Amino acid sequence: MEHTAEPRAARSIFTLTVLGALLAGVALLPGAKAESNAHAPDAGVWLIVTHKVENYDLWKPVYDRMSTIRRKFGWKRSAVYAVGGDRNNVMVMELFGDLAQAKAFESSPELRDSMAASGVSSQPEVRFVTTLIADARP
Repeated sequence: MEHTAEPRAARSIFTLTVLGALLAGVALLPGAKAESNAHAPDAGVWLIVTHKVENYDLWKPVYDRMSTIRRKFGWKRSAVYAVGGDRNNVMVMELFGDLAQAKAFESSPELRDSMAASGVSSQPEVRFVTTLIADARP
């Protein structure tokens, strides 16, 4: 996957879409580093990938079948969001144990092949982030 700069409109949509993630304590700043997140429930590194798919209902089973592969790279959990309410424009957030594991998965041939097989139809936007605050209490 190639890392790309966000166009202005996509950045606005992305910001609105992930507001809930921010409230849940996920820092969405490229290259953000936690001072100490060893005891945070989200300790690790989030791989966030945003892309369009031809058909969500065809993409989802391929994504689900990748769970075994994700676990081999230290995957902990994930969430999938519809960007701007469009199910064919998805943001996938995957939590890995550390940056090396997240980057290894992101560059793996298994991920590349599954994205091709699942109907990904746009250049993926990729970010690696760490949780700074995991407590959303007022």
